[in-house]
Amino acid sequence: MMEGGEGDAAAPPRYALNPARISSEDILFCVDVDAECLAEMKVTGPNGRPFTRLDTVKQSLLLFVHSKLAINPDHRFAFATLSKSASWLRKEFSSDVESAAAAVRSLQATSASGHADLTQLFRIAAHEAKKSRAQNRIFRVILIYCRSSIQPQHQWPVNQKLFTLDVIYLHDKPGPDNCPQQVYDALVDALEHVSEYEGHIHESGQGLTRILFRHMCMLLSHPQQRCPQDFLDIPKSLVKKSPAPDSAPAEESAIVPIQRDPIWTMQPQTIAAPVRPSSDDNDANQYATQFSVVTNRDIIEGGGGRGLLSIGQVVTDARHLSVPLERSPRGGGNYPVRRTLRPRERRPRRSSHPDRPFRSPIDEWTESDPTRAAQNSLQSHRRATMIRLASASASAAALLLLLLSSGLLAAAAGRGVPGGNVIKLPSDASSFFRAGGGGDDSVGTRWAVLIAGSNGYWNYRHQADVCHAYQLLKKGGLKDENIVVFMYDDIADNEENPRTGIVINSPEGDDVYEGVPKDYTGEDVNVNNFLSVILGNKTALTGGSGKVVDSGPDDTIFIYYTDHGGPGVLGMPTSSFLYADDLIDVLKKKHASGTYKSLVFYLEACESGSIFEGLLPEGLNIYATTAANAEESSWGTYCPGEYPSPPVEYETCLGDLYSVAWMEDSEVHNLRTETLHQQYQLVKKRTSNDNAAYGSHVMQYGDIGLSKEDLYLYMGTNPENENSSFVDDNSLRPPRKAVNQRDADLLHFWDKFRKAPEGSSRKLDAQKQFFEAMSHRMHIDHSVKLIGKLLFGIKKGPEVLNAVRPAGQPLVDDWACLKNLVRTFETHCGSLSQYGMKHMRSFANMCNAGIQAEQMTEASGQACAHIPSGPWSSLSRGFSA
Repeated sequence: MMEGGEGDAAAPPRYALNPARISSEDILFCVDVDAECLAEMKVTGPNGRPFTRLDTVKQSLLLFVHSKLAINPDHRFAFATLSKSASWLRKEFSSDVESAAAAVRSLQATSASGHADLTQLFRIAAHEAKKSRAQNRIFRVILIYCRSSIQPQHQWPVNQKLFTLDVIYLHDKPGPDNCPQQVYDALVDALEHVSEYEGHIHESGQGLTRILFRHMCMLLSHPQQRCPQDFLDIPKSLVKKSPAPDSAPAEESAIVPIQRDPIWTMQPQTIAAPVRPSSDDNDANQYATQFSVVTNRDIIEGGGGRGLLSIGQVVTDARHLSVPLERSPRGGGNYPVRRTLRPRERRPRRSSHPDRPFRSPIDEWTESDPTRAAQNSLQSHRRATMIRLASASASAAALLLLLLSSGLLAAAAGRGVPGGNVIKLPSDASSFFRAGGGGDDSVGTRWAVLIAGSNGYWNYRHQADVCHAYQLLKKGGLKDENIVVFMYDDIADNEENPRTGIVINSPEGDDVYEGVPKDYTGEDVNVNNFLSVILGNKTALTGGSGKVVDSGPDDTIFIYYTDHGGPGVLGMPTSSFLYADDLIDVLKKKHASGTYKSLVFYLEACESGSIFEGLLPEGLNIYATTAANAEESSWGTYCPGEYPSPPVEYETCLGDLYSVAWMEDSEVHNLRTETLHQQYQLVKKRTSNDNAAYGSHVMQYGDIGLSKEDLYLYMGTNPENENSSFVDDNSLRPPRKAVNQRDADLLHFWDKFRKAPEGSSRKLDAQKQFFEAMSHRMHIDHSVKLIGKLLFGIKKGPEVLNAVRPAGQPLVDDWACLKNLVRTFETHCGSLSQYGMKHMRSFANMCNAGIQAEQMTEASGQACAHIPSGPWSSLSRGFSA
């Protein structure tokens, strides 16, 4: 809030923090004990030998614990170590100093591990953070990392921000055998990925103990009281004490003694304009734009300002500074000494906690008095804006921001918008600049159709995907009456499900099943009902809730389909497949009816690109993306044996790679500021897995121009993400391994067999399921190949069956022929099933080569002497066409 009256024009406004309850902290120290922690510092110990990094870290930890408990004796501490991964050193959180000291003394270096995985550390922290939160406490992790050539890695969901991470990085100077800059960047990525509140990172390659102690002092600041690190500096006026004649009086100085290092003082400064370094300056990095707004007397709470500052006071009382006294040119650094790492191109850092949005000086000024904001002078804006500058190179940016801020404030006042309509955050920009002020609210009703086209526990991931999508749309503001859900609903209460009634879509995810509408379940999940729902044709429905997409010309539609697929087809848990030509015909009819403004289709399936390739024309106002191109498989994720893997009790994949990618991205962003194209690029990068063996190529089809629209038009947006702007590298990193969609059932059977007790009925059942599935696969593969040889000859057969048409052409010219040949094959050889979809291209190529139904009947009869019995028989499963 702002204190002081307007009558006193000379007095600057004063700001005071409103009273707030600050929670006690549970702090987990994680110390890197790899061999590099034994590197020598530049300070000699009592025995004449240099201290090692580990020796200095131990001292700094004790210093931190003592100081933190002096501030609040209710803080608690636990300790872990990091080698290949994190492990507990002392698990119990305690406020006992002796217990902490014993844990610190027990820290010992290990041999070089060659790997640093932070996933287990984050997993431990998330688990403990939930306990702390239940006790109204804040959980923080302080990681001390000492390796110069090994980049830390992790696999952690971006939406799991349950704790705050601080990092201190001690490293060697850059050289041919190390890469401290890359390590530092990886640590920054990890910090921004997991931190609930503002996390800080400090680094040093100088080998000086005082710098480590200074860093630890800065980390005494409470996460709930922090500003972003980019706006934080300890006072620059830390200079070696000298008897300069113009030095400040003794009562104006606050001396900070640091062990075995020279005495430093904080000297008062006066407000000064930026000073540009002279051309003969030997060290441009030492240059920084300096500002000062308080004397040291103002630093200490109560205004006394006399005597020695304790280590705790140096940091905790620094929050009373109105602005930083100096900005290092590095952009992310908080140090008065020269940094050894080059500036990192930092991402725009937003408030990391929804309850604590960042407010700039301009924001606070205008919120207190919008009228004053519009009338504020250019000089006042310049002062408020320049406080936040990082270096001299930011001067031009400051001027631009100044002019923009002044212009927008004046425009807001001129338009008479209530509250001034001042832009406070990037997320407000899109609505501010929309012509006519109509913005997103002018959109009609948002409709959504979500469908999982499979059944069986081994296909758990498809229904988990759909349930997750429903929760996402529901939080985005869509109403149940406008969301139509198709799922077989045999997963949540399945005897194989280790958590009855609960469905999760990621290893640490919450239940996504609760509250999901059961519009079409069981046998009602079929092609006829799905297409009828899209068309809004209630009379054609057979079963289900009767809910359809009853949209109008101003409405938008979002369709999400996840299941197995093959060239030109999508799976269904009952009877016939959904063929591409039938789907495209329905979309054309929907467009011809004039009952939607635009439609977005997200499709997860193998060879899903073949559904739209050469079939979906432009001009229908339809934008579609697919998990794979027309020739490749899509992939499951969060699978047993994968990294990260599901909880140990799960024996199936929890999600699909493409689906998880777009949903986990949508969960953390303000979808008013993220476009379809931005999400397409992000999901494409994650799903391709950097073109590794485990990944697919996400594709886009239809009216690509629609991709410039905001996701909000189709999915709404979660109000909790209002302050979250799109960042193009803010998703969970691609897994190093994934599971081919068609092999997910085998993975389930095998993991079930492996975990079952020896000789148990469960083990025998898993073994039977595995062998039946393998037998079916071999039968289908052999039959199709043999038919090809019978029709085209031994040499030419495989060539014809495996041929792929050029990009842009549909799979087949005569879709009726394709369906006829499929039905003929299944009549003689049994159901194709979800695995056999992969051979659809072979049947299509037969049609393209002019094969007639009579020829197919004869060849199928020779290749398959009888219809196989068992669960895969077409007699029990029906036909796919």
